[in-house]
Amino acid sequence: FQLDIDLSAIRFTDHPLFTQEHTLAVQLRELAAQYEARQRLGMEDFLSEKLAALKDAYAQLKAAERLASEEGVGMASLTMGGAGGEREEEEVMAELRRRIRIYREEIRTTRQARDGEHTSELKTVGGIIKLWNQLKDVREVQGYACPGLRLLVHA
Repeated sequence: FQLDIDLSAIRFTDHPLFTQEHTLAVQLRELAAQYEARQRLGMEDFLSEKLAALKDAYAQLKAAERLASEEGVGMASLTMGGAGGEREEEEVMAELRRRIRIYREEIRTTRQARDGEHTSELKTVGGIIKLWNQLKDVREVQGYACPGLRLLVHA
């Protein structure tokens, strides 16, 4: 058996003859690729929108609970599909409280996920800036630049 492979390009990520500048440039490219992948996914925006929707639904449930406790459960049972009766009213209130508890937990989980994603993005950006500053220092000490690498920051 013979295996033929056509390569159009090879990119080394590590090599014994790499200078410190080459090593920093490779690390910088990898971090930039991670950041771009995170931006393409848009998880922080998605989680923020999900959190807003959950808060709206939670507020509606709280309003329904407040209305049910002030005016009796009859109003809430209409919205939940019940017909009436004291036992059913208690079940409706218990269901409302259960749903409120579930939404509260989902809000907390989503907020933690969004904050974690935001922290990860900030750490990635901080790492990019740190590596870029190290790369600039190495270039200044050398007096020249080997890999043609530029950092463009868009606000």
